[in-house]
Amino acid sequence: MGNEITRRDVMKGLVLQAYWSAWKDSFVRVCFRAQSAPGAAPPARSGSASCPPSPMPSDALEPHIDKETLLLHHDKHHAAM
Repeated sequence: MGNEITRRDVMKGLVLQAYWSAWKDSFVRVCFRAQSAPGAAPPARSGSASCPPSPMPSDALEPHIDKETLLLHHDKHHAAM
């Protein structure tokens, strides 16, 4: 009796199928993009991105997140993107 398919199992399958159908092209494009030859120059970027200044003071979240952590996150992490 443990091999019965429930309505919940069918709904899970339908949701997963719809999700995969919507995102599979993006997933394949990102995960399996063609690798360049070793030693080849990296592709040129179309524009330059810049990190805008933080919209709040560095110590605005001080009771929960200290100033140094917030500065590190904004200045290093976001600048790397």
